[in-house]
Amino acid sequence: MFTCFANHYEIYMADSIDFYHNLTPISDFLAISEARNYAVLPEDWYIIITDVVNSTEAIENGKYKDVNTAGGLAAMAVANALGNLDFPFVFGGDGVTMLLHHSYLPVARDVLASTRTICKEMFALDLRVGFVPMSLLTEGGHELRVLKLGVSEALYQAMLIGSGVEAAEALIKNPSAEQEFLLPKEYTPQQEADFSGFVCNWLDIPSPKGETVSLIVKTLNQPNNGTEPCLRDILREIWRICGSEAEHHPLSVQNLAVTANVQAAERNASINHHRRKDLRYWLAYAGFAVQNLIVRLLPRRNAEAIRSGIIAHADIQKFDGSLKMVIACTPENRRNLVEYFESRRKAGAIVYGIHIADRALMTCFLQSATSHIHFIDTANGGYALAAKQLKQQLKELQ
Repeated sequence: MFTCFANHYEIYMADSIDFYHNLTPISDFLAISEARNYAVLPEDWYIIITDVVNSTEAIENGKYKDVNTAGGLAAMAVANALGNLDFPFVFGGDGVTMLLHHSYLPVARDVLASTRTICKEMFALDLRVGFVPMSLLTEGGHELRVLKLGVSEALYQAMLIGSGVEAAEALIKNPSAEQEFLLPKEYTPQQEADFSGFVCNWLDIPSPKGETVSLIVKTLNQPNNGTEPCLRDILREIWRICGSEAEHHPLSVQNLAVTANVQAAERNASINHHRRKDLRYWLAYAGFAVQNLIVRLLPRRNAEAIRSGIIAHADIQKFDGSLKMVIACTPENRRNLVEYFESRRKAGAIVYGIHIADRALMTCFLQSATSHIHFIDTANGGYALAAKQLKQQLKELQ
């Protein structure tokens, strides 16, 4: 049964479909540490969580690109169904957390069920999809608040604070409760997911400083308001050790390179057309191959403009109750960072996870000329392996 949809409709009060659209964007990333900048998520919204089951094992078997792709496809499918990127979502490497008004649930169920199928057929990965009503979480004493960060003039990203996401994850992963909240395996979608705009034409991006790291930091034993000074201190220390955002950004105009790999064009076409090798597939395949060639042959000024646009729309930092960042640093920077995190962990203030690589991985979604986002993680594991370390630290506290 998929009972959570039926049980809570009757308690909805004022309609709040434009809640996120109407939030005033904030451009300063440091503002995520101030609770007063967040607005309470209305009770007639849902928390939707997707993640790759046993992602760590899949990564250890060399499927880190597939895991990242599966993580991003869910957000792409919903964005295409809604027609825009103006909804709250947070990419976490092996999955995505989305917040949707209840009126969008029917279409979300369909496109996410379709996404689950393509992940199974193309990558042999099981995508877990769960829906949890905010009203139920509120009854349990949980809250979720949202900040709208202006990444660029055309891209906004949601930052989340409160226990709502963590409580929703616990519900969909609880064997005794999961059937109420998980999308049933036998669910048959009425419409297919649209993955138009999925492109993966870029080679892994070498670190400009020697290392690229994915890090996750979670504050402990503090109410929401109490995370403010702790999170602010953490951000300032990261900037002190690794430099400003521009200085620790994992992407640069110089280190972005397009792949001419035939497999990349085939992968793009296969995902966009659900593995059906009809005329549209072959046209798309040719289109992606030509697109790769054109970008490689563009005059330097035009190529740099494209790369600069990608950097401006790169998803390199976010907050969903845990701080998640992908940064470039020197080995010395990273050692100093770990030393700082260790001191805070031993003081009982935080737990953290960090994954070290020499390059970043990018999965791109271009919905239009102005509406696009580029999901960034480190190669060979990224956020998923950083989360494994963080979870182990949490276990040690029990």
